[in-house]
Amino acid sequence: MPRTRFAGSFVAALVIAAITSAPASAADYSWQAPGTSGNWSTSTSWAPTGGPPTASDNAFFSTLAGGGDYTVNLTTTQSINNATVEATSAVVTFAHSGNLTVGGNFVFNNNTGVTASNTYNLSAGSLAIDGSFNSATGTTFNLSGGTFAPASGGTVTLNGSLDRSGGSLGGAGTTTLTGAGTASTATNKSLNGVLTIASGGGLTV
Repeated sequence: MPRTRFAGSFVAALVIAAITSAPASAADYSWQAPGTSGNWSTSTSWAPTGGPPTASDNAFFSTLAGGGDYTVNLTTTQSINNATVEATSAVVTFAHSGNLTVGGNFVFNNNTGVTASNTYNLSAGSLAIDGSFNSATGTTFNLSGGTFAPASGGTVTLNGSLDRSGGSLGGAGTTTLTGAGTASTATNKSLNGVLTIASGGGLTV
């Protein structure tokens, strides 16, 4: 009998250990900061509350329930799996001066039926792409400082415009201007990795 109790306790301990050591599953977070501006690192900027999303999670930026344009402020160091900008009737602006690593894919769509374009402003820090960054036609990416870089095997595809007045563009991966993609590049600024200008793209240096 004592041996049976010991065996049962041992099995129960193994089950508990397996449960507690299991990796946390990925979660989907949607931007919900109230008003016209919010901070990425603030828990209540996300639904469900408990964000910000981590390296295994996905982030979505949609049209908010109350409508209206909004700005996402990223001033800290963050990592996510995938990100998708899918707002259709609002202008979404990213104000990026921290560090963001995207392990999967960042899909930067444009809105529809709105005159202003969705815009990503990178002024400091880094936007590191391990997977892919793909911006839609009509979007704008402003690079005035920091580093915008695809890692080895990563890709950045800009179908919108790239306005670069500073910072570092490109990494070990590939950066492509395609379709309606155009870029203006300030002098004496670094360009690393592979830059591909596909049919319809353009580069002004």
